[in-house]
Amino acid sequence: MSRSERVGLPDTVAAGRDYRRVTVAYHLATELTGQPEEDRPAGGTPSDDVHTE
Repeated sequence: MSRSERVGLPDTVAAGRDYRRVTVAYHLATELTGQPEEDRPAGGTPSDDVHTE
């Protein structure tokens, strides 16, 4: 999941135009499964299905 918060920018920006006093905060949420990529089923693994011994 990701989202961004933009302050000082219009909804649509124009290429080559300078914008001043702009803040962009980008948030990215990830999850570590504890399994090597080749061992994961297609579509990822919900955390409830992760088993360690």
